[in-house]
Amino acid sequence: MLRCSLLLAVFLCWSAAQAQTPAEVKGLIFYQDFDHGSTTLCGPGWAVTLPVQADRFVSGRFGQGYRMERSRTNHLSPNQASVEGGIEGFAAGAGVQLASVAVPTSYGEKALRAAVPQPGPMWNLEPLTLQVKAPHRPGKLFVLSVYLRAERPGAKVRLTLCDGLEQGGWRQKIEADNKATLEKDAKAKISPPRETVSEPGETVLDTSWQRVMALLEVDARRPEQQLQGRLELVEGSPVVVFADGLQLEQTAVYPTTNTAPTTWLPGGTSRGHGWLDVFAADTGFTGQSGTIACWVRPVPDECGGTRPVNAVVAIGTGWFNPIWQLGGGTWYAGDGHASGFRKGRLPGTAAERGLGEPGDHDGWHHWSLAWDDRKAVGYLDGKPFGRCEVESGQLAPGTAIRLGGSFLEGTPMNGDLDEVAVYRQRLSDSELAALAGRERPLAAELPRVLVRRPARMAFLRSEPQAEIELEPVAYAAPEDKANGGGLPADRARRQERPAAQNMELASQSSARASVQADIPAVQATLSGPTPASPSARLNLRPWLASAGKHPIRVRVEAAADRATIDDFIEVFEEPAGREFIIYAWGGGDDLHQRGFNSAVAAGRGAHRQLLERGLWAQARIDVRDGVPHPWSPQTRAAARPIAQSVARAAMANPNVVALLVNSEVGDPPFPATDQTWFYEWMKQETGLAEIPAEVARPPLHVASTQDNAPPAVVPETHPAFRFLRWWKERGQGYWLLNGQLARWMREAGLTEVKYYSDQPVALTQFEQMDLVDFWGYPRAPEGLVAEFAHAENIARLLGKPFQAMPGTVYWDDGNGLWVTDDDGKRKVLCLSPDCLRENLWLSVACPSSSIGLYGLGERKTEVYDRACDDVLTETYGLISPVGTLVGGLPMEQPKVALLETDGLYFIQPGAGNNWVRHWLVRTASRTLARARLPFDFLTDDHVAAGWLDRYQAVVVPGAWCLPQQTHEALVAYANQGGKVLADQVLRAEIPGVQRLAIPNQAYARDVAERELGGWARAFRDARRGWAQVSPSDRVFSYTREAGAARYVFVINDHREPGPQFERWKVTLPNDGGGPLRDRGLPQEVTLSVPAGFALYDVLAHRRLDAQLHQGRQTCQLTLAPGAAAVVAALPAAVASLDLPVPGRIAPGSETNLLLTLRDESDRPPAGRQLAEVTVTSPSGPWCGTQRYQRIQDGQRIIPLRLPLTATPGQWRIRVQEWVSGLEVEKVFEVR
Repeated sequence: MLRCSLLLAVFLCWSAAQAQTPAEVKGLIFYQDFDHGSTTLCGPGWAVTLPVQADRFVSGRFGQGYRMERSRTNHLSPNQASVEGGIEGFAAGAGVQLASVAVPTSYGEKALRAAVPQPGPMWNLEPLTLQVKAPHRPGKLFVLSVYLRAERPGAKVRLTLCDGLEQGGWRQKIEADNKATLEKDAKAKISPPRETVSEPGETVLDTSWQRVMALLEVDARRPEQQLQGRLELVEGSPVVVFADGLQLEQTAVYPTTNTAPTTWLPGGTSRGHGWLDVFAADTGFTGQSGTIACWVRPVPDECGGTRPVNAVVAIGTGWFNPIWQLGGGTWYAGDGHASGFRKGRLPGTAAERGLGEPGDHDGWHHWSLAWDDRKAVGYLDGKPFGRCEVESGQLAPGTAIRLGGSFLEGTPMNGDLDEVAVYRQRLSDSELAALAGRERPLAAELPRVLVRRPARMAFLRSEPQAEIELEPVAYAAPEDKANGGGLPADRARRQERPAAQNMELASQSSARASVQADIPAVQATLSGPTPASPSARLNLRPWLASAGKHPIRVRVEAAADRATIDDFIEVFEEPAGREFIIYAWGGGDDLHQRGFNSAVAAGRGAHRQLLERGLWAQARIDVRDGVPHPWSPQTRAAARPIAQSVARAAMANPNVVALLVNSEVGDPPFPATDQTWFYEWMKQETGLAEIPAEVARPPLHVASTQDNAPPAVVPETHPAFRFLRWWKERGQGYWLLNGQLARWMREAGLTEVKYYSDQPVALTQFEQMDLVDFWGYPRAPEGLVAEFAHAENIARLLGKPFQAMPGTVYWDDGNGLWVTDDDGKRKVLCLSPDCLRENLWLSVACPSSSIGLYGLGERKTEVYDRACDDVLTETYGLISPVGTLVGGLPMEQPKVALLETDGLYFIQPGAGNNWVRHWLVRTASRTLARARLPFDFLTDDHVAAGWLDRYQAVVVPGAWCLPQQTHEALVAYANQGGKVLADQVLRAEIPGVQRLAIPNQAYARDVAERELGGWARAFRDARRGWAQVSPSDRVFSYTREAGAARYVFVINDHREPGPQFERWKVTLPNDGGGPLRDRGLPQEVTLSVPAGFALYDVLAHRRLDAQLHQGRQTCQLTLAPGAAAVVAALPAAVASLDLPVPGRIAPGSETNLLLTLRDESDRPPAGRQLAEVTVTSPSGPWCGTQRYQRIQDGQRIIPLRLPLTATPGQWRIRVQEWVSGLEVEKVFEVR
C-alpha cells in the first residue's frame, strides 16, 4: 500500500509538472540540438553527455548541426595527404617542378606546388599496396580525392586512379577457382571475372580550392591492389597548380553505397562511424507510443559521387527486437519481426526524394515518425507521406537511441543532423506541422538548468552505503541559436564554442545552485545549496528498501532557473557467489540453471540484462588495432574516449565485478618505417636504431645457421635478443595500452571492479591488472594441467589472483577437432560429458581464485551432446561451494620446475619449422603432466626473482641458447646441489647437468615420452608429495594449503575410447598418441596422508574412516567417471557450531551474527571452512544473504539487513558447515 501511494504521488506530481510545461515540449524525453556541446536532455530533466567531436560541427538549421559519416581510412601516407614535409611520396611528370610551399590551406600550413610547362602527367603518387575486403559486394571501390587550385583560371586537369596489378594473373586465378567449384557441384553459381572500371575526374580550375575525385572498381575476389593516383594537365599550359587534402579511401563498403569522398582525414588515420548512442532506458522510452523528430540535410556535393543519407535516427538493437527508424529506403516502427515485417514498416522513398529539394532552410528538411499501438505515420516537413500498421513488443535489453545510423546491418548516416527530439506520446498531424514550422529551437522552451544524470541509479541490497551524485548543469541556449543564425559553413566543423560556453555557465550556475532530493523508500533526503564542489551527494542505504523500483524526486534552483525531476531508483538482491565467480563466455537463457553466477558481456544493456537475471557481469573493452601500432599516438587518442565510455557503461549497473581488457591479442606487425615515433622510442629504450635483420616472423624468432650461430650464452646486449625482450615486455605496445586503458577507466570512476587480461606472456602485461586470466581448450586434460600451471605461475610471481577457463570444445594449437555432423556440415566437436566434467574439476582444483567456461554459444552451432547441460548443472552445483572454500589458496610447493627461457627465441638449425618453441614447450610440459609429476612452470623472470631455490630439480628443454642472467643462476643453483635436467640441445655449460637423449628442438613425442616421461615417473615415485594417490597414473591430484589445513583434490582421469571415437575415429597424435578417450570409467583409489589429521569427505559433509600405518593414514575413494573427490585434512576434528541470534529484530535494522566453529580442543579450527546459510521469512525463502560464505579460522560474520518492509512474524536461519556437516538452526521474530 505504501509503495502504491508513493507511485501515485509521483504520477500526480509528474502530471502537475506536465500541465505547466510549454505545449511544444510536453512529453519530451530526449533532446539534442548540438548547441550545448556534449550536453543532451534525457528523461524527466537529466543531462547526459554524448561523445561529440569538435570537427564534426557544421552550420545547422538552428545554430549548429552535426555531420554524420561512415567509417573510413585515408590510406595515403601523412605527407601525401597534407604535403607538410616536402614532396616525399610524389613523382613529378616530365619537366614538372614540384615543391612543398606555404599557402593558405585548410589541411596544414603547406600545399604541393606543381609548375607545369605543357600538358601531360603533373605528378604520380607512389604505388600503395592494399589488402582489403568487400563483404557482400561483387566489387571493391576506391576513391581518390584532392583539393586543387591554380594561380590563374582556365587549366583543365584530370585525376585518375589505377591498379598496377591489373595485368597480373588474377583473371586466371578466378577462372581456375570457378572451374574447381563446378567440378565439385555442377549446379553451383559462379561469376566470371569482373572487369575493372576506372572513372577519372576532370575539372577546369580557377584560383579557389575545389575538390576532384577519381573512382576505381575491381573484382572483390582480387586479394591485393597496387593503387596509383595521377594528376594530368589536359590543357591550359603553362600553369602552376596547388594540391592539398589528398585522400585515398575504400568506399561503398557494405552496407553503404556512397561513392562520394568523405571529409578529409590525415594520412594513415581512421575514423569510425559517426553515430552517437544513448541508453533508451535513461529516457523512460517504452515504445508503446511516441514520436521521433529531427532536421536532416544531405552532405554538400563537392565533386560528384553518390550521397545517400541512409538511416538518420533509430531506436532498438537489431532485426529481431522492436525497432524504430527514420531514413533509408524503409522506415520502421514497433516489433516488425513478430509479423514477418508485414507490419511496422513504411516506404521512405518520398522522404529521400524530399531531401533533394532545396526547401526553405538551406537544404534542411524536417523528418518525423509518430506512432501508437495501432499505426505509425512518417512525415516530411510536417506533412504525412506514408503510414503502416504497428505491432507492439517488449523492448530488448540494451535498447538504445542512435543518432546518425541504424541498428539494422549497422548502416551509418551520411549527412547533417540537427535538433533531434523524442517524445513519449504520439504527436498529432497539427502538432508535427507546427514543430516543422517553428522558427526557433525547442531549447528556448526548456528549463535553463538540468541535473547531470547520476552514474548509476541501480543498487544492490547488500551495499551498506551508497551515494547518488547530483550535479546541476546550466542549459542556457547560445545567443545566436534563437535567431536561427549559425557558424559559417566552412568554419563550423572546426569549432565547438557552445561546449566551452556551457562548461563556463555550468561552473557559474553550480556555484550558487540549490539541490533538494528525496527517496522515501530508503529514508534518504538532501536539502540545501551545493557545497564548493560542483555537485551534491545524496547518501542512502539501499538495504532499507526491498527489491524493486522506488521513486526519487530532485529539485534544483540556480538564480531564477529551477527544475523538478521525478524518476526511480532500482534495488536488486545481490547475485550469488561473490566470493567465487563462475563466469560464462557465451550466451544462453539457462546460465543460472547451469550453475554460472556471472557472464562476460559488452555494453550497459547486456550488464543490465544479467542483473535482472541475478548474475554478476564481467565487462570488456576491445581496442585491438595493431596498425599503425597499439601504442601509437593516434591509437591512444582514439582509445581514451572508448575507455571513458566503457567505464560509464560499467558504472551504471552494480553487478559489474570485473572488466576484461583487450582479450586475445597477439603480436602486432612491426610498424612501418614512416612511424618515426616508434623507432625513436625503440632507440631511446634499447639503443637500437632499427630492428635487427635476423629477427623473423611468424612467430617471432631469430633465424640462424650453423655457420652463423648465436652464442650459447646470450648476453643482454645481443641486438636480436635485446630487441625481442623489449618487444615482448614493452615494444609490442598492447601491454602499455592495456595499462593505460585501465588507468583511464579508473580515473573515470570505475574503481570497484577487478581489471584483468588473458593469456599471460610478460609481467608488464599485468602491471595495471588485478588478476590474471587464462583460457585453454586442449584435446587432452594433461594439456589443461600444463597450461594452467604456466598461467598460474606467472600470476603467483605477480602476486595476483588466477582465473582459469576451460571450454566446451576440443580446440588446440589454433584448430579444433572438425567432424561431419548429421546435416553434412563440418563442425567442431565438443567435449563428451565425462571429459567436460573432468576439465571443470581441473579448473577449480588448480590454484584458481575464480573460473569460467568458454563455448556456451557452441552448444547450438557445433556438435554438442545435450547431456553436457546436466553435467554443468550437477558439477557446478558442487564446484560453487568448493570454490568458495578453496578459492585463492596456494598449491603444495612442487619439487620440480619446467623452465621456458627466452633463449628459445633462437631456433636450432634443422630443428623443424619456425614454431618449434611452441611445440617443444607443449610437448615437454604435457609430458610432465601425463607423468602425474606436479611442477611449476617458470620463465626467466621467475629465475631472476630467485625461485630456483624452491626446487629439487629444474627441467630446461630445448635451450640452444640461454640468456646470460639465467645461465648464471642455473650454474649457481647446480653448484648448491640443485639438479638441472636438459637435453642434447643445450650448448651452455652447467655443472652436473643431466642430458636426456633428446637430440634437437623438434622434440619428437615418442622420444620425449621415453626420455623425459621416464625420468618424470621415476622422480615422482622416489619423492612423493604430502598426499599420495595410488594408482597414480589415472588421476590428477592437487593439494591446496590453508595454513596447517589441507584440501586434496583427486580427479578421475580413467577413460577409454567411447561414442565420439567410435563414430568419427578421432585420434590424437600430438597428445600421447592413440584414439580419443571420450568415455570415463569409474575407479577406486587409495589416498594416503600423514597421520595426525582429521579427514573429511567435503562433498558428502562427513568424516572419513582412515587406517593408520607407519605414520600415515589411508582411505579409499570411489570416483565416478570424470568426477572428483575433495578431502579436507584438518589438524583437529570440528566439534561444535554456534550462532547466537537475538530473539527480536526490527524491520529496517542491521544485525551482524557471529558464526563460530570449535574443534575438539575447544579452539577455533585453523584454515578455511564453509557455511551454507539459508534464511526463511513467513512469506518464504529470503534472498538477502549469500548462500555460501567462507569461514576463516573458525569465524564468520553474517550480516542480516532487513528492509523497512520486512514481513513481520517468525523467521528462521539455518547454517550448515559444509566440511563437517554440522548444523545449527535459530528462530527470531521480526516486528
